[in-house]
Amino acid sequence: MCGIVCQLSPSAARPDARIELAAQRLAHRGPDDAGLERIGRASLAHRRLAILDVAGGHQPLGNEDGSLRLVCNGEIYSHPELRSRLARRHAFQTRSDSEVIVHLYEERGRACVHELDGMFAFALSDGEDLLAARDALGIKPLYWGRDAAGALWLASELKALHGICAELSEFPPGSSYSPGSGLERWSRPAWDDAARPRERREISDGALIAALERAVVKRLMSDVPVGVFLSGGLDSSLVAALMGRHLERVPSFAVGFESSSDIEAARQAARALGTEHHERVYDLDELVAAVGAVVYHLESYDPALVRNALPCYFVAELASRHVKVVLTGEGADELFAGYRYLGSLRTSLIGKSLTLSVRTIAP
Repeated sequence: MCGIVCQLSPSAARPDARIELAAQRLAHRGPDDAGLERIGRASLAHRRLAILDVAGGHQPLGNEDGSLRLVCNGEIYSHPELRSRLARRHAFQTRSDSEVIVHLYEERGRACVHELDGMFAFALSDGEDLLAARDALGIKPLYWGRDAAGALWLASELKALHGICAELSEFPPGSSYSPGSGLERWSRPAWDDAARPRERREISDGALIAALERAVVKRLMSDVPVGVFLSGGLDSSLVAALMGRHLERVPSFAVGFESSSDIEAARQAARALGTEHHERVYDLDELVAAVGAVVYHLESYDPALVRNALPCYFVAELASRHVKVVLTGEGADELFAGYRYLGSLRTSLIGKSLTLSVRTIAP
């Protein structure tokens, strides 16, 4: 998790100190490093959580002659293949996965986003033009707005631009923007495209596990330790089991009340999978006391979101003492109608119940 801020002024102007304030408001997203550069009409700031090329991946990143500058929050899983191809014509200055975006932009311009397999939100500028883009599903956050002078601002969190832009909105997922051609949707998943016919397919257990393992493996790309949030449920236990196939040690993390079923289930899963398990037990007073911090970071008062974010807040705090990267089982209930209120859809969505034994894929 990194933080980015970008400002594009209507014309060349004196440096705007507000970008330093905006970047400082994102310090919690990037405790390892900070960078700020101005190029022409653009100012770009970055707060870094160092995952790849810890020593050399300082941002903003540039191309060979410094005519382009990039700030990026995310990971580009396809960077080894892209780097291998681009290195024939470009001189890489870092081992950072984000640097491939700069050189791919030199090759393909705005179309570079189509070759990026990953989660990302970035802004790239030559001082006059700008390209901002967000990954297909909007995994990485990005917001934008204009100030009173007409300058365009982008940032990873709403709070960074508080008092700078009178109105802010979410930068749409799967979209890119440049001043000349405006906002364009570069990716639209099949399930989100009304123009595409609905296709019903069945998938075997083996094919599902293979797809899940590919997804897990590419997210293990890291120069720092990787752990897993482990609730003891099917989703996180499957992720932990698949990680164990590819890592010598898997730190796992669980939180909950003393009598919580999740705590005990996580202990059992950790023993079965042989993870390096850590847990934290909290009480109701601690949970209530954390609501303010959770709302501040979540930037939402939605009761369902706050309720789910509270345990995530505690488990993230626990994990941060040991690792910088974690994988989770989030998203499975949305994909497979696992929530109770979606029970009526379950049969029509996946045809039949799917039972997977964690022990069959444990290391």
